[in-house]
Amino acid sequence: MSTKPKYKWKLIFGNPDKDHSYWLDLHSSQISIKDESGDYPDETDDGVLWLDMTKPLYVQRYEDKTYVSIPLIDAEESEETSTITSVAKAFLLAERFKWKLVLENALSSDGQNPVEAIRHGSDLVIYFT
Repeated sequence: MSTKPKYKWKLIFGNPDKDHSYWLDLHSSQISIKDESGDYPDETDDGVLWLDMTKPLYVQRYEDKTYVSIPLIDAEESEETSTITSVAKAFLLAERFKWKLVLENALSSDGQNPVEAIRHGSDLVIYFT
């Protein structure tokens, strides 16, 4: 009797030795995030954390810092969780995975917008204020 491994990982984005990297499980076709605490997502301190592509990447300001929340699902606990990344990496993730990116209160009516954007030809230029 042979046992099939639970996961079959393929690196699809990022540097696995530095910061977060993103791995496709060829058995489930889901994408997991991995930090430096293990060689594969199921070997990390946090265990397998699937990207929750049903929710957007969410850009927020907190104490004069901008960060982006990556929505995740803990495979073991089947619970929602998240981690953070930089705005620059969030734009790469949004482009790479065709993921919605939401800028919190970017168009608020109180004039305290954290961003301004203009169209310049075929480019969208975003300014963080």
